[in-house]
Amino acid sequence: MTNEFFALTDIRNPGKKQAAMLLLTDPTGRIVLQLRDENKPIRFPGHWSLFGGAIETGETPLDAARRELEEETGLAPAQKMFQPLAVTLASETGRELMYVYHLNLVITPADIQLYEGAGFGFMLEEQFSQLKLVPWQQPVFNYFFSNRNF
Repeated sequence: MTNEFFALTDIRNPGKKQAAMLLLTDPTGRIVLQLRDENKPIRFPGHWSLFGGAIETGETPLDAARRELEEETGLAPAQKMFQPLAVTLASETGRELMYVYHLNLVITPADIQLYEGAGFGFMLEEQFSQLKLVPWQQPVFNYFFSNRNF
């Protein structure tokens, strides 16, 4: 894995908003996803999503990824464990620039303290076709599944 993000889309001319997201895996290859709240005024309620959120003023994408993971799950792994994976524009959100990190942790459901979202799940690749996913994230998963050398 390099220290560079792979551009999944043309990332020129992004909007003003940026976000940092985490593709969190366990050693067996399962991906940990967050189930977005159903009753809040958020984009894509009730969809399965990567953990993460907006990059705040003065933050780097890595700073934001670490902060969001801790805020949403209580997990606080070392900075060196976050590996750049992909960058893309989420057209559904006004061309928001999305930085995605891969993080492989030895974790169980008991290790996660869910502070945001309706739930979470450890998902296998074969389950993804059955999930209602946040639309812009599907290319991220496709890229990850076709490049399992992370």
